[in-house]
Amino acid sequence: MNTNNNKVMETAKDKFLKKVEDILKTYCIESFMDDVIGDDISDIYADIECSMDDARESNNKDALADLKVAYVELQRAERSYSDEVRSINK
Repeated sequence: MNTNNNKVMETAKDKFLKKVEDILKTYCIESFMDDVIGDDISDIYADIECSMDDARESNNKDALADLKVAYVELQRAERSYSDEVRSINK
């Protein structure tokens, strides 16, 4: 991959990680950002799932709803990033 593609990839990665951080801040779970390794956010999904279980157990419907939305938004951001990476690599 040439230098230009590397810069484009880094820009895409930075944009993705900023989006992830914004989503986590929006839903007050920015502490999960510590689980990001490179551009892998899989640990965040596990943390959100545990938090959703806790919200279910405590019958906190508002927290559960927010966590579900955050989960979906993270999936959407990750798909968008993956699509962008695939298009760069073509």
